[in-house]
Amino acid sequence: MEEKEILKALELPKETHVLRTFPFNRLAPRFTVNDKKFFQEVVETHGVRLLATINTKTTNIPVYEDAETVYQEIHLFQIKVKNLKWTERIYRILAEAMPYPLFIRFVAGYKTKWIGAIHQKVAKTGLLKISTFAE
Repeated sequence: MEEKEILKALELPKETHVLRTFPFNRLAPRFTVNDKKFFQEVVETHGVRLLATINTKTTNIPVYEDAETVYQEIHLFQIKVKNLKWTERIYRILAEAMPYPLFIRFVAGYKTKWIGAIHQKVAKTGLLKISTFAE
């Protein structure tokens, strides 16, 4: 399934569509040395694509925040990997490097896997941490 077909199937408004390769150099400084090496070994070159960004500017959905959770923006990615074996670890690495909840479609050849998670705020920092995975 092509990227545009995915967005159409999800019925996301055109304003949310980004459809760009996400530059690794923007992520790499936030990774540990081991995570950086792992990411480069299992993710295809130029394989991280930002498909859509869902926020108040691109939709009529308001920011949601309470004492435990915050959803200011949700990013939809497609990531081409060499094997679906490491998808949960890749999700965790990206989720720790990005301040928004993520919904990721992993692709390895003809196989796909979707992962999202419920995120909760860390009281001291206000950053997000993964509390529950959804595959």
